[in-house]
Amino acid sequence: MNPLYFPNQIALENSDRIIAYINNHLEDFGDIGKPTNRDTYWDGRNIHYDQIQDKEIQNILKQQLNFTIDKLYAEIKRKEPLYPDILSICRWPEGFELLPHADAAEPDGREHPFPWRTYGSVTFLNEDFEGGTLYYPKLNTEFSPKIGHTVIHKGDLEHLHGVTKITKGTRYTVASFFTYDSSKCVNL
Repeated sequence: MNPLYFPNQIALENSDRIIAYINNHLEDFGDIGKPTNRDTYWDGRNIHYDQIQDKEIQNILKQQLNFTIDKLYAEIKRKEPLYPDILSICRWPEGFELLPHADAAEPDGREHPFPWRTYGSVTFLNEDFEGGTLYYPKLNTEFSPKIGHTVIHKGDLEHLHGVTKITKGTRYTVASFFTYDSSKCVNL
């Protein structure tokens, strides 16, 4: 399966609502870590569904999650239930990038912290920044961020992916991961 690409899956006004929520609740994120420090890389940049206090924002995120699951079912033709293990919004300030990685496997064979993740997805909330392209080096494929567009990929090593460095502005995304393991399901 190549990465799946679905344009215009979150309306512009909903993207704007999510970004406004983020900017009005920065204290909920905490302090931003350093882009070069593996231990603090995600600090202050993610807020998970259960930390969001606004029901409207939660509903927008749930709609996006349901859309993504529906698109996966249509593509993969499997009947087994898929479960989300994370649903979060993320901000990517200048200087941050993400080197190629897999969501469920380590290239060197080490144990991965999330081996149950079968699929991952990202939905772009803005495009008023520079850098931040989602790329798949093994597949020679990349996706430039477009507001409301969603990309879905497998969590395996064939689907290594990264994000080019943000050189100007802030990139905002919705991230979710999916598993067939019901014990890893996040409560929504």
